[in-house]
Amino acid sequence: MSMSEPLYQVVFHGVLRPGFAQEQVVQNLRDKLKLSDSITGSLFSSPRTIIKRNLPLSKARKYEQQFFLQGMVVKSELIESEPLTLIENEPESTETASNGVDENKARSDQSSMADSGVVSGNDHLAKEVPDDQVTDQLETDASYPKVLSFEFHGNGKEYFKIWIVNILLTIVTLGIYSAWAKVRNKQYFYGNTVLDGASFEYTAKPLQILKGRLLAFAIVGIYYFCGNFLPPYYQAIFYGVAIVFFIFIFPWVVVKGLQFNARHSNYRNINFGFDGTYWGAFKAFILWPIAGATVFLLPFSWHRRNHFFVDNSRYGTEKFQFSATTSDYYRIFGMVIALGFGLGIVALIAMFLGGLLAALIPALGFIVMGVVYAAAYFIVFAYFNAANNNLLYNSTILKQHSLTSDYDVKSYAMLLFTNTLGIALTLGFFIPWAMVRTARYHAEKTDFIASEDLNGFIAAEEQHVNTLAEGLADTHDMFDIDVGI
Repeated sequence: MSMSEPLYQVVFHGVLRPGFAQEQVVQNLRDKLKLSDSITGSLFSSPRTIIKRNLPLSKARKYEQQFFLQGMVVKSELIESEPLTLIENEPESTETASNGVDENKARSDQSSMADSGVVSGNDHLAKEVPDDQVTDQLETDASYPKVLSFEFHGNGKEYFKIWIVNILLTIVTLGIYSAWAKVRNKQYFYGNTVLDGASFEYTAKPLQILKGRLLAFAIVGIYYFCGNFLPPYYQAIFYGVAIVFFIFIFPWVVVKGLQFNARHSNYRNINFGFDGTYWGAFKAFILWPIAGATVFLLPFSWHRRNHFFVDNSRYGTEKFQFSATTSDYYRIFGMVIALGFGLGIVALIAMFLGGLLAALIPALGFIVMGVVYAAAYFIVFAYFNAANNNLLYNSTILKQHSLTSDYDVKSYAMLLFTNTLGIALTLGFFIPWAMVRTARYHAEKTDFIASEDLNGFIAAEEQHVNTLAEGLADTHDMFDIDVGI
């Protein structure tokens, strides 16, 4: 190992994967990693425990993977200062004894491992797991299921060149180039998103998208003309007809857009697909949202929409499945209401204090109120998006494989805030960097849990898809246009 190579420590902050109880995780650690009762007990006796330290990043990632599979979310943290002191130099902890860990045995284990770097985190012992108990698991057939991390390799400066050219050419061509701009954008983000060493692809042709854009432009043109040049009496009739037309055409637009984008998205030469129907889209995007206008049915509406999207999506011939329940969404919306109520009280207090300050120093009072309202908005918005995203991915299954997401409110709120601030201060020129930063964050927080070698899965799917394609190849030409936005 190079002396200049950065070292990491593997830290557990008490966070478990959704759907895992502590008892189940402890049992997994005993059965799968063969950890002793003293080690498993010490892991849950403090808000922060260091499992292993002085590791290169590659080995730290292996620890992340193995503990994740057992139900724990552990993090690799860069060691930036002197090593922490050994626990044997700390006062005796009654907390360890209260968790059923034999103190004499813990002291003995600690002493025998002192040379290999047993450390404390927040004055808590974290006995190190022997290397072979992790690496052996990774090198045997029992290494599946395996955590495959998404990666995003794009950068803001590179994407800025694509973005600015797209805008300029779209303006010069009066919007015609927007179809080519969409393809270039999607190809950049797809191509820079990598899973298990392979990137995604977007294969749509700009002319296919242009057809949809021209169709949409024609509809908007008719709406504008009739809304401005018809006599007033006929205008009222026209607007009524337009509303009804929009209600009934919108589900078709949604389905066609989802089908188009799925069909032209692929991974390892296998296309995704979407099999949703018009009636399914009508319920998901018209009927249930109308019912959701009453606050009590809004979580139900949100659940049905995500259910429609996931359950009708497929990779090759294998369909995705959505396991979240309506009660999961009620919990999220309930937390949003509680959070909004609490922050609303804080905002009222800030308004009162801001009013007092405004009487003395007007500018300062308005700044205080603005900061509090902005912070409250970002916190609520970040919580809702993070919770909804985590539930969506953590509840999505593909065959025996699954996805997982661990957005956290603090980091996501900071991402939203810095992106918004950057865009505002640069009059919009920070948008490419904001998009790249968001894509990288999403990739870093999302993993694919492979239950078997993907090469076998991909080969089997490729064979099925090629057979299926022979019968369906001629059915897409007439309506193979992107009518989505």
